[in-house]
Amino acid sequence: MINRTNNALERYNREMNNAFPTAHPTMLEFVTVIRSEALRMVQLYEDIKRGRQQKLPHRPVTLWPIPVAYHTLGWVVVRQNHASLLPLYF
Repeated sequence: MINRTNNALERYNREMNNAFPTAHPTMLEFVTVIRSEALRMVQLYEDIKRGRQQKLPHRPVTLWPIPVAYHTLGWVVVRQNHASLLPLYF
């Protein structure tokens, strides 16, 4: 199994949405799905800890270079001893 997205939260959200039978489940359906999901996650973590399952592979992180102009154009340092930056149009 390979993640379809780099964001694990998006993947988990998609899986949870697919687990519910309707868009607006009853309280009983909600509790049943959440309970089964909790048991599934506990089992997965235990399997990983005991070596019966491997962690899901992720794509390598891509770090994009930040242009030099981004650091200077349109932003001004408010105080020299403080790290906060504010836009010029404040």
